[in-house]
Amino acid sequence: MVSVAICTRNRADLLAKAAQSVLPQLADQDELLIVDNGSTDGTPAYCAHLSANLGCVRAFTESKSGLSVARNRALQEARGEWIIFLDDDTVVESGWLAAYRTFFANGVTDKIAALGGSVIPRYESSVPQWLPPHPVAPNNSVEARPCQPGESVIGCNFAVRRKLTLEIGGFNVRLGHCGEVPGGYDEVELIERFTRAGYEIWWVTGACVQHLVSSTRLNLLWQLNCAFHVGSCSAIRRLSKLNAGSSTFSFSLMRILTGPFHCAFHLLAATFSFLIRNRRKGTRSLMRASSIAGYNFLLVKQLFRPDYA
Repeated sequence: MVSVAICTRNRADLLAKAAQSVLPQLADQDELLIVDNGSTDGTPAYCAHLSANLGCVRAFTESKSGLSVARNRALQEARGEWIIFLDDDTVVESGWLAAYRTFFANGVTDKIAALGGSVIPRYESSVPQWLPPHPVAPNNSVEARPCQPGESVIGCNFAVRRKLTLEIGGFNVRLGHCGEVPGGYDEVELIERFTRAGYEIWWVTGACVQHLVSSTRLNLLWQLNCAFHVGSCSAIRRLSKLNAGSSTFSFSLMRILTGPFHCAFHLLAATFSFLIRNRRKGTRSLMRASSIAGYNFLLVKQLFRPDYA
C-alpha cells in the first residue's frame, strides 16, 4: 500500500489539478491524503467533495500553520509503509507512481529511508533573465542511484518510510513554509538526520513531476523575501546541530559580528555586477545578502529567546 500526501493552503484550483493527476495512477489499495492547512478559499469544500465520493481519498484539517506541521499530520494519518509527498502546485507525469512502486518492489532495502524523483519547472509567465535557475532534481541516469554527497531530495516530489520518519521525530516544525511566509530546509534537515543515522537516500528514475512556478515568484522582491526567510531556516538548521550552552552562544556571537561584513561584501558585489550589466550575477549577490541578513536576524532573536531555535 502506498500513501500519497498533498499538503495545501488556499490553492483550490491548483490542488484540483494535482489531485486529478494522481488519482488515475492509484491502485485499489493505495490512498490519497489531503491535509488542508487552514485554507479560507474553496479548498475545504473540494476536499469534502473528493473524500465523500472517492473511497481512496481521505482529507484532514490541520489548523496549526506550517508545512512541516501539515506533513507530520500526514505521517500520523497515513496507512502505507511509504508516504510520497507532493506539493499542491505540482502535476505528476505518466508513470510517476509506477516508477515509485517498481522501486518499492525491487530496489528497497532496510537501509533506504527516502527516495526522490525528478522535477521539471513549469513557468506561469516568461522567465526574467536575472532569475537564477530553478532547482531540478539531478536524476538524469537511466537507473536509480543513491544521492551523492551534497545532494538532497526536492520537497515537491519525494517519499519516506512512514514509521521510520516518525521514530526520528518527523519534520522539524520550525523549518519550511509557514502560512504566507516562505521557508525551506525542512526536507533537507530530515534527510540529514536519516544520513547521520546510517540510512541511504536514492533517486528514482521515471518518477517525474511538473512544478508550477507562479508569476508572483518571478519578482525580485518576492525572491529577496524568500531568501531572507530561507536564511533564517538555515540558521535554525545549523543551531540544531550544536550542543546547547556555550558552543551555541559562541557560534551565534561570531556570526552576528561577522555577518554585517559578509552582507556588505555581497551588496558591493551586486552593485558592481549591475554596473557591468550582469543582472543574474547581481541578483544572486542580492539574494545572498538577504539570506545572510535572515540568518543573522534569527541568531540575534535566538540570543534573547534561547528556546526559539
